[in-house]
Amino acid sequence: MKIFKLRYQHYKDIVDDNVLTCYVLAKNKKEVEQFAKKVSYKIEHMEKISKRKYEKEKAKGNDYALEHADHYLD
Repeated sequence: MKIFKLRYQHYKDIVDDNVLTCYVLAKNKKEVEQFAKKVSYKIEHMEKISKRKYEKEKAKGNDYALEHADHYLD
């Protein structure tokens, strides 16, 4: 499993300056795309990151939970 940093907007709230961030644990980008579709996210940017980078982001005090894509997919 890989960690992806996902920058997104909710489809119902699309405005230029309302981009949010979450982290997704998934096998590949396709799973992240399926996850985003399932939870109604419009992907603005997606990148694969290392566990170390994720831990650094988390340590900054940001409340970024790690979403497990497979929990949302059929």
